[in-house]
Formats: sequence, structure tokens, C-alpha cells
Amino acid sequence: MRNWLRTIFNVPEFESEDKTRLARQLNGIFLATIVIFLALVISFVLLGYPASTPGYWLFSGLALFIAVLTLWIRRGHLRSSAILYLIFCYVGLSYVAWIEAGVRDSAFVGLTAIILLASVFLGSWGTITVAVLSAITGWVLAYAETIGLIAAKPDPAINSAVYMTVVFAATAIFAYLSVYNLNASLERTARSEAELKKSNEELNALRRGLEQQVKERTAELERIASLNQRRAAQFRTIAEIARATIAQRDPAALLDEATRLISEQFGYYHTAIFLLDESGLTATLQAASSPEGQKMLANHFYINIADADLVGQVLASGQARLAASGEFNYPDLPQTRSEVVLPLRTGERIIGALDIQSETPDAFSAEDLEILTVMADQVAVAIENAHLFSETNRALNEARTVYGQYLRQAWQQIPEQIRLAGLLYRSGKPQPLDQPLDLPEIQSALQSGEPAVQTETTSAFAIPLKLRDQIIGVLDVRTGEPGRKFTESQLTLVRAVAERVTLALENARLFEETTRRADRERTVSEISAKIRTTSDPQTMLEMALEELKRALGASDILIRPYLETPEETPGEEKTPAKRSRNK
Repeated sequence: MRNWLRTIFNVPEFESEDKTRLARQLNGIFLATIVIFLALVISFVLLGYPASTPGYWLFSGLALFIAVLTLWIRRGHLRSSAILYLIFCYVGLSYVAWIEAGVRDSAFVGLTAIILLASVFLGSWGTITVAVLSAITGWVLAYAETIGLIAAKPDPAINSAVYMTVVFAATAIFAYLSVYNLNASLERTARSEAELKKSNEELNALRRGLEQQVKERTAELERIASLNQRRAAQFRTIAEIARATIAQRDPAALLDEATRLISEQFGYYHTAIFLLDESGLTATLQAASSPEGQKMLANHFYINIADADLVGQVLASGQARLAASGEFNYPDLPQTRSEVVLPLRTGERIIGALDIQSETPDAFSAEDLEILTVMADQVAVAIENAHLFSETNRALNEARTVYGQYLRQAWQQIPEQIRLAGLLYRSGKPQPLDQPLDLPEIQSALQSGEPAVQTETTSAFAIPLKLRDQIIGVLDVRTGEPGRKFTESQLTLVRAVAERVTLALENARLFEETTRRADRERTVSEISAKIRTTSDPQTMLEMALEELKRALGASDILIRPYLETPEETPGEEKTPAKRSRNK
């Protein structure tokens, strides 16, 4: 029973909240209308109306039809159910007024309830439409009564009171539902407005928060962008310093260039480079960018590491140091307000320190320290490379000098060994020379080391044969035709031939020297092998003398042992020497 009542009075939930609310309103109005119509039927019975009274079957039929509509609204047909309800109620009440008392009938008065329901179901246009139709119905009823189509039959007073009570009750119920619906709408509107206001406040708070976050983020991005621009400028400066220092090979010029670029590019007041001496106990100022630093440099300024100066601390510990404000007492550098000292290291070895000072307090941040550390490492590598380059050049020059002396001596000995001063090619035949030719172009080529051309008495072209900056000879080409000039292609050909001749002569000399050395080593090996065949010292000496005499073609070879004695006795016979002579 309870479930059946719940099925009748409850309305299912639809997908839309407004649709569910309208379905509940329709359901309540339909049920109230059914109760009112049934109450009318019951009042007819109580008032003694005959069974043939049209109100019995009319109001009973309307109640049954509205009951069907209550089921129809559960299918979701809300607007059509409301329109059918208004139509049938309007037609039913108009018909009762037509057959009963006309325009004076309580059923006509009941049309006011239909107007109220139209305002609930159909809105303003529906209300106006039903009101106009009700007015037209009143005029139609009045006109029909006037012309005699309706015979008005006034009801007894008690019946009229009952009918009007029902009409008033229905009107009150429908008015209450209209007011309730209006109040509900107002409450929803107020609630929606409050929610909207709250949402707006939340949105405003969120907007303000977002604006603040955007401002903070923008400021942070601007700060990061400024910092990135500064870092980019610093890295570009480091790259420029690296290029400048790498291109500079002179150590002194490199130090001056590095300090100047650091001060100019970074805008620092004073930049100085200290290098440790060989003892590692003192560091001497080697370069400075400021005028005050130049004076210190002229006075040969140096620092003792044991004095615990900021530079000395960095050189002793190998760690960079930042000086806080108020720690400065530099009579030579009075404008210093902040300072950072970085070690110059190559591998694990500290070679010096980079001292940077600024006129701005707290000018160096932790990020600046990282950038400057990279720069200090590059400067240290450049300094070490410059020193290595200088030492390598010095060693190379020494090697060139030694090799040149060796090469010069080697080629000076060749004429003595081969007893040949040169070779003259004339008339298709080579002719050895016992004495060098003393020709002007040859002397000019030997003295200047450059090709010489002679065109006065005869056309001649002399090219020095150079081997690693050492002149080992001259290639002289003469035509015997005075005034003839060599073409550029001919000169190029002679130069190329001179180069090939120089290389060929050097290769021949090296081959000859290698051959002689190999022969000498082979002879020594053979003599050593023969000496090892015996263990008698006397026999060893005799064999060594014989083999040397045969190898050298000598006539007299002497081996004299030397024994150091405190003093020799006069007349005492000395230790005999072993001698081998040709017989």
C-alpha cells in the first residue's frame, strides 16, 4: 500500500532539474484538481442532485482524465499534459456554466483558477490567452442568456455557497501554488544570485591571485631574462678573452691583455695577476689594469704567502675567496669596495692568482664566482700554454741551431772526403771541379741566401741549395748569351730542380753516413765476436791488435795500460806496453 501511494504521489527524477520541478508542480496540481472534482461530485450527492445532473459525469470524467495525465507526466510529456489539462478544465467549466446558470454560475467564476494555472504552466502569453478566452466566454454566456439560448436557473443559496467554497478553495490552492512557485523561483534566483556572487568573489580572488602570480612570474622571468642576458654577455666576454689570450703567444703580453679585457668587459675597477715564484713562498705582481696597479707593477710589488693576505690565502688553500665589505685596507687601491681572488691552476698545480676588485659594494654574487672561476681557469690554461709555447720555441731554436751546426759540419767534411769542389756540366759532359768557381752570382747567392741573376757579361741564374736554413751549395745556370732574360716558367723550373737536387744530395749523404755507420758497427761486432772466442787476456789483446790493424790498414797499433802509482822509483822499469807492428 505504501509503495502504491509513493508511486502515485512521487515523480521520477529527470535529467533536468527544471523539468523535475515542473513535473512535481504538475503532479501536485493534478492531484489537487482530482480531489476538487471528486469533492464536487460528492457535494452533488450530499445536496440531493439527481443522477441525471451533468455535473456528475462531467466532473467524474475530468477527474479520470486528469488521473491519466498524472501518468502521462511520468513519461516526461510535461508541456502537452499541462496544455491538455488547461483545455479540458476550461471546456468543462465553460460547458457547466452554459448548461447551468450561465455567466452567474460558479463554474464561470472557476475560470479564474484556470487563469492562475495558465500563469504557472504557460507563462505570460498563456495567462493572457486564457484570460482573453475566459472574458470571451463570459460575453458569449451573457449574450446567449440575453437572446434566450440559455435559460438561467439560479441555484439555491446553500448550493451557491458550496460551489463558491469549492471555487474559492481551488482558486486559493492554485494561487498558493502560483505564489509558491514564484517564491521558489525568487528563492532560486536569490540562491543563484548568492552563488553567483560567491562565485564572482571567488573568481575575483582567483583573478587577483592569478594577477599577483602573473606579476611575480613576470618579475621573475624578467629577472631571469636579465640574469641570462648578463650571463650571455659574460660568456661572450669569456669567449673573447679566450680568443685573445689564445692568439697571444708572448707570456707578458698575454697577462697584460687578459687583465685589460677583464676590467673593460666586466667593468671592474682593478684586475691583477700574481704568479708564484719557483720557491712557492712569494707571488709577484705580473700584470694590472688600473693606474694604481701599474704603479705597484713598476715597484715590483710581491706578496708573501705566509702573511695571510687574501691573495696569499687563495694561493695557500687553492680556493676562491670573496672579501666582505669593510675588510679592505689598501693604501695603493683606495677605491676598492669588494674583491674576489681566484686561483690560477693547471691540473692540480697552483701557478698564481687572479685578483679582481670593484668600486661597488657586494659586486660579486655566487653566480659571478662560478663564471669568474671558469674565466680564471681559461686564463691559467692560456698562461701555461704561452709558457709552454715559449719553452718549446726556445728548445726548437736550440735544436735547430745544434742541427744546423751538425749539418754545416757534415757538409763541410764532404768535399774533404770525396775531394770534389763541385760539378760542372758543359757541352753535354759533367766535369769535376777541384776548386769552387768564384762567380758573382754564386757569391751573391751564398751571401744573401736568395736567388741571384747575372745579365751583364752572360745570362746566369744562381739558386742556393738550402737544407733547413743551411746553404749546402749553389745551383748555377748560365746560357752564354749576354742580355738574355729567363722567363718566369724557366725560373720556376730551376727552383723546383734546386729543391729536388737539395733533397737528393741530403738523402745521398744520409745514405752514405748510414752505410759507413753500418760498416763500422759490423766491424766492431766481428772484432768483438772473435775476442770472445778466448778467455786469455793476452790472447784477447793480440787478437784485438791484429783485427784493428787489418780493419784500419794501420802499420803500428799500441795498447798501453795505465796504472796510477803514488810515485815512481827512479830507474824503475815502467810497465811494458803491448805493441803490434807490421812485418
